[in-house]
Amino acid sequence: MKKETSTHYLFGQDIATLLFESEFFTTTETTTATNSIDTTNITTMFKVPLQIPVPGLSAEVQKITSIPAVGNQQIILLLNTLIEGQTDMRIDIQNLTADVRGLQTDVQGLQFDVQNVKAGVQSLTDDVGIFNQGFQQLGQHTSNVEEQVGQLNTQMETVSGKVDDCDGGLNRVEGPM
Repeated sequence: MKKETSTHYLFGQDIATLLFESEFFTTTETTTATNSIDTTNITTMFKVPLQIPVPGLSAEVQKITSIPAVGNQQIILLLNTLIEGQTDMRIDIQNLTADVRGLQTDVQGLQFDVQNVKAGVQSLTDDVGIFNQGFQQLGQHTSNVEEQVGQLNTQMETVSGKVDDCDGGLNRVEGPM
């Protein structure tokens, strides 16, 4: 009587190797039964198998190997797309850099304008100060003029009084004449 069974074992290799090799190694145990002696022969194909079977491994490997392969043309197209994207990004970055430089120039121009406005405001403040001094001097001159007008009025009254005295004296002199 001869009984033959086949079991899949995970060999001492990684999954990447399994993906690139198209065959899976199988350990076949052949048991020969005789009346007095049991002989077990184990055959391995140049690999030392792990003694633990991995259930479902072949199904998982089948899933991985059923992923469609990407051709060189697809990779080239993807690389070209990436390169175009990088080129577009470089152009965008260059445009942004130019925009930032333009904004920096605009800011410098605005800072210059602000300095000019400050200088103009300072000039106006100085002019207002000069006008205030002029108004103060005018006020002082007006006060002096008012004093002089008052003195002139006083002198006019004195002169008017003397004229009246002279008139009165003339009237006295003319009267007897």
